[in-house]
Amino acid sequence: MIKRIYKGKDVEMLTTNDIMIDNAIADQVFLSSKRSTWTIEFFTGLKTRIGNAFTHYLGIDSDAQQRLATRTLYALVTSAIDDLSEVKIQIGEDYKPDKPRRNELLKLLGYTAHFNKARAKDQEALVELLAHFKTGLTEEIKTELTTKGTSAETLDRIVGYADPIKQANETQEVLKGDSKSVSAEAVTEFNAIYSECISIGKIAANFHKGDAVMRDKFSYSKILKSLNAAPRKKEEKEEK
Repeated sequence: MIKRIYKGKDVEMLTTNDIMIDNAIADQVFLSSKRSTWTIEFFTGLKTRIGNAFTHYLGIDSDAQQRLATRTLYALVTSAIDDLSEVKIQIGEDYKPDKPRRNELLKLLGYTAHFNKARAKDQEALVELLAHFKTGLTEEIKTELTTKGTSAETLDRIVGYADPIKQANETQEVLKGDSKSVSAEAVTEFNAIYSECISIGKIAANFHKGDAVMRDKFSYSKILKSLNAAPRKKEEKEEK
């Protein structure tokens, strides 16, 4: 038996690194100015290798769906948490003189019970938070918040996340259970892909040492955490 050197299921590892390489492609001009071998051809070649691993070793049909569900969920979760954070801080500041009403609104919209876990990328908590937000944001509450200055478009966007994130989360979890056993050859290739991508991530993150947002785009553990519905007890440490 060949031991896997990475955290997460095979499909999660490949998807995490696929996202990381997409981030590298988007940042390629800067990255190549720091490391000459990181050409666009280098990154697209690695992306093709990841795609081939999905197809050859995991089966293209179910895992193509898994990749779509996972990547859709990753993008939606990131956007939803950003918008939810914006609204929360505005409620906190707008109702600073009226703390009982502030606390009532935060509870009504699901923040009190679920925001901290949702912000930590616990997708089940995010689903619950969005469900409460959708139910709690009556027309009266919406008018009250927009009168204070909160954007109606942001509120509508948060409500719009509820169903797609719930559906994508459910699809992802069903497909995760369909992963089949793979050969030693597959695990060897998966380990090689992971090893190369984790090195890219560590170097790229160091190039962005002054920018936490960009560093996170090259963090295997943070991208993986964003893909997982189950809450984690503590932040995964980067692999050495």
